[in-house]
Amino acid sequence: MLQAWLSYLANGRTSLLLANLEDLWLEPLPQNVPGTWEERPNWKRKARYSLEQIREMSTVRESLNAIDEIRRRAR
Repeated sequence: MLQAWLSYLANGRTSLLLANLEDLWLEPLPQNVPGTWEERPNWKRKARYSLEQIREMSTVRESLNAIDEIRRRAR
């Protein structure tokens, strides 16, 4: 389902496309949980994986490559 939505967005006529890295590995936890610093420090949760680990994830690479390919064809 995610790949279908990414393909749909990549085929759009917009000049920019933003894909959240956490969405590409289907992160179940929210990236930003609004709240005060006392109850829940927002913008503090780090990504589950390091940049090196993300680079090695085949699903992330495949998704980004598919987006790139679609966007290049659309030009």
